[in-house]
Amino acid sequence: MNVLITGGAKRIGKGLALKFAELGWDILFTYNTSEIEAKESKSEIEKYGVKCNIFQCDVTDVNAVENLFEELYSVVDYIDVIINNVGVFPKQKSFLELDRKQWDSTFDVVVNATFNTVKKYCEMQNKGRIINIGSVGGLEIWDRRIDYNVSKASLIRLSKAFARDLSPNFACNIVNPGLISFEESAEEDAKLLNVNRIPMKRFGNISDIFDAVYYFSTSSNYITGQMLNVDGGLHL
Repeated sequence: MNVLITGGAKRIGKGLALKFAELGWDILFTYNTSEIEAKESKSEIEKYGVKCNIFQCDVTDVNAVENLFEELYSVVDYIDVIINNVGVFPKQKSFLELDRKQWDSTFDVVVNATFNTVKKYCEMQNKGRIINIGSVGGLEIWDRRIDYNVSKASLIRLSKAFARDLSPNFACNIVNPGLISFEESAEEDAKLLNVNRIPMKRFGNISDIFDAVYYFSTSSNYITGQMLNVDGGLHL
């Protein structure tokens, strides 16, 4: 089984790649500027005895995505699952402070990059599975995060549109993480994020997200157009 993860060099993308590798899946992942981290992640993944191929690509660039998929299919014949994980958490700004450059950049990474990769994936195969990594921020309006909130809300709607338009050959679902803490930033996260907002009284982790992603990767393809919040009840 082959899984393609965009933005797989660090954080959620890396964590998902390692979890899939642990279960014997071969890994393909993209990175943009994080070459050192990508190579380190590749080495960690290969310790599980699986194949791991990494590709430098700015997935907001249509031509770069065209070239990416030519490279991908020179390595594998079929990609079972594509996980659109690449994301951005832009600087906080009020609406009047927010400029078009940041607005456009956020939508490029969150929405347009997903459009680019899914379109090419579906042109190259006649069936498959698509999982988009959203955010509970797509369901809420946070203080001075209008570009992030609206772009993630758009990604949720885009995912449902994919599910409707690409059926019956492709299943598309979305996973919305809540407040996630990483081992390397746990102390800082505890200072910045209020765990008391979360009904389950803890931050999420990679295992929590992977459970949802793996379910959509292996369950019946009759399950499509679904959204799963992995947030400990934060959206409530």
